[in-house]
Amino acid sequence: MTIRFRNPWIDPRVLDVRPADAEVYLRNHGWQEAESNSAQWKRFLAPASGAREAVLLPSATTDESLVHLLVECVGKVAAWEGRYAGELLNELLAGSTDVPSNGPASHTGARH
Repeated sequence: MTIRFRNPWIDPRVLDVRPADAEVYLRNHGWQEAESNSAQWKRFLAPASGAREAVLLPSATTDESLVHLLVECVGKVAAWEGRYAGELLNELLAGSTDVPSNGPASHTGARH
């Protein structure tokens, strides 16, 4: 699926964010899953502090409406944290590698 955003302020790297990584991020930063009425997304509430911001995190980004939901989620979380969405994207994408945290496996063996 190819999506071209009409809004130049939307960072296209958001397409590389995996919802599972975003969910881990939210949980690790105190966001709590709340009741949702859809299997297509999960609802999270910001850590308690006055009015609680709610975001919808899509379970997949298989269609354009779910991608836009992810864009909105990233934007709201970044705004709640008081930083730019690009900074949040950097953090989300840094955690989305499949390489173990202690680095890739090394190959040891005799060289001829």
